[in-house]
Amino acid sequence: NLAEQIPSYDGHIYQQDWAQWLSGFTQKAQKGMVVLGIFVFLVFFLIVSNVMRSQVMHRQDEIEIRSFLGATVWQIEKPFILKSIVIGFISSSFAFVMVVGFIHFLRQSLQAKSDLVSPDVIITPTALEFLVMLSLVLLTSAWAARTCVRERISL
Repeated sequence: NLAEQIPSYDGHIYQQDWAQWLSGFTQKAQKGMVVLGIFVFLVFFLIVSNVMRSQVMHRQDEIEIRSFLGATVWQIEKPFILKSIVIGFISSSFAFVMVVGFIHFLRQSLQAKSDLVSPDVIITPTALEFLVMLSLVLLTSAWAARTCVRERISL
C-alpha cells in the first residue's frame, strides 16, 4: 500500500513482465533438459555399444565355435549382456557417488560464502531417483550389448 503511493511505482506491470519472462524461460529450460537427456542417452548407448562391439570382435572365434556347436543365440548373448550390466552398475554407482559428493561440496561452499541463497536450494538425489537411473542404465546396457552381439551373429 505504501509503495503504491509513490508516483513512479509500477510494480504490477514489472511483476507481470517478470512472471512472463520466467514462464518463457522455464519452458525453454524444460525443452533444453529433454534435448540434453536424449543426447546423454545416445552418447551412453554409443559408448556401451562400442565397448561391447570391441568385446564381440575380440571373441569372434569363440562365438563362431559356439555357433557351430549348436549354441542358441541366448547362450552366446548371455556373457556379453551380463558383462555390460556389470559395467553399467559399476559406472552408475560411481557416478552417483561423485554427484552426491559434488552436491555436498556445493552446499558447504554455498553455506560458507553466501548469505543470500540458502544451501537447501541444492537438493541431493533420493534413493528412488538413483534406482530409476540405475534401472535405465542397466536396461540400456543390456539392450546395447544384445544389439551388438546379434549384429555379429547374423553376419
